[in-house]
Amino acid sequence: FRQLTPYVFRLALQQSGVDILEPMLCFELQIPQVASSKAITDLQKLMSEIEDISCNNEWCHIKGKVPLNTSKDYASEVSSYTKGLGIFMVKPCGYQITKDGYSDNIRMNEKDKLLFMFQKSMSSK
Repeated sequence: FRQLTPYVFRLALQQSGVDILEPMLCFELQIPQVASSKAITDLQKLMSEIEDISCNNEWCHIKGKVPLNTSKDYASEVSSYTKGLGIFMVKPCGYQITKDGYSDNIRMNEKDKLLFMFQKSMSSK
């Protein structure tokens, strides 16, 4: 039954109308100007809120907020596409109500027949 607990808890929260909050990060991104269009596209895919963009001849500085869940590996991506020149700095800056509602990313072992049957019966309703 321990394996069912996360699923049952999530189901109870959904039915009670509770809002789920997600942690937000304030970010500063410093990149070469040639990489700015890729960075802006990436940040939109990460569901970020861009607050400020400033560029000079060679560098762009972008500030905003991004959900923690979508931005976990972005610092390594920045380093990769800027060939080590870009810097992605973050710090915690509060919470917001999740835009996607309840996540289905709960780790479930489908080999557990009871859990699998419970999950299937609940999704068919």
